Amino acid sequence: MRSKMRAVAQAVGSCFIAPLQDIPFKVWTCGLVYLCITTRRRGRVYSGAHLNSDELLAPETASRERGAFTLVELLVVIAIIAILIALLLPAVQAAREAARRSQCSNNLKQWGLAFHNYHTVHERFPPGVIWVGGEMFKGGRQTWGAHLLPYIEQGVAYDNIDFNLPANPYHPIWFHGQSELATKTVISVALCPSDGMKGTLWIAPFGQKVSLTNYFAVSGMVQGDMLKHADPRYVNPPKYPFRANASTRLAHFQDGTSRTMLMAEYLTGPPVFSGPGVDYRGIFWGDQVSGSQVFVEITPNSPNPDRFWASECNQNLPESNLPCTDGDTARFADAQRTSAARSYHPDGVYVLMADSSVHFITETIDLTLYRSLGTINGGEPIGKF
Repeated sequence: MRSKMRAVAQAVGSCFIAPLQDIPFKVWTCGLVYLCITTRRRGRVYSGAHLNSDELLAPETASRERGAFTLVELLVVIAIIAILIALLLPAVQAAREAARRSQCSNNLKQWGLAFHNYHTVHERFPPGVIWVGGEMFKGGRQTWGAHLLPYIEQGVAYDNIDFNLPANPYHPIWFHGQSELATKTVISVALCPSDGMKGTLWIAPFGQKVSLTNYFAVSGMVQGDMLKHADPRYVNPPKYPFRANASTRLAHFQDGTSRTMLMAEYLTGPPVFSGPGVDYRGIFWGDQVSGSQVFVEITPNSPNPDRFWASECNQNLPESNLPCTDGDTARFADAQRTSAARSYHPDGVYVLMADSSVHFITETIDLTLYRSLGTINGGEPIGKF
């Protein structure tokens, strides 16, 4: 009897529950349930060898006398269903993450098209940021994202921004009331479906609704590089894709557009609205490290903390891949603020290259290679990544 049950169990396991073949007890249990259901008579479980002559000659009568499932049978069936669900859940979760990764990759491709369409019209990429101060820093504070709105089907939002506001070192253009029609517009192509921690809109401390983003511009090693490689007083020509108060052109990309990153993923952070500082991470309109800029000082998803202004890091959350520290108040070219590329995709982040291709960069990438991908004319030998 036992040998027959084991044989049936192995047959059922090999045909229907292949993942359980390496778990003999579960395979044997499946076979037992199968045998119980197919050979049950009058609420009893038995093999064909126990049938008497009347039952063999009158199967219709035996069928009418069959009872309901026994409690043991129901419990075993429930257990098998639970096992199957446990096996299916990881597969379902993996399928969902694959869909999210596909959407995230497609979003970055849309940004790549926007950058190149902008370049076709203006013969340059948009400036990384525009900051006030000094003779060359004219106009209200703004970031690269505002300039790309017409190229991601957000022309109405773009038309509601006053780019001619007077220079103000403390208030970006999106602080002004008229701009709220633009800032509260949810930009779906800017959001990675694997994140969503802060939602789609963030309420600023002064009450204004602000849209969010998961895609930041690659801007050097630290924030000071944005000025060092833009201001004529420092190094020229540009070394990184985006800089302050100036633009780059495709002709600057001497390392090759397929070997230079334009954008990388970042996380929006917790939905903190008040307290000793406000968490500004992920703000589409922000012109600081937390809002629009990502750097290559450290590798993606690094446990090392991102360095922000003291007012921008409300919560240090290393368990959520959001480590941060504050206290860096240096300005302009001396600024050492930085942020690593971060995502909730397993093992790495998506990046947009200057040729509009999208690549998945693992968090174990060699740091020297990763930094090389962040320069436009460093001349570094770049291998497979």
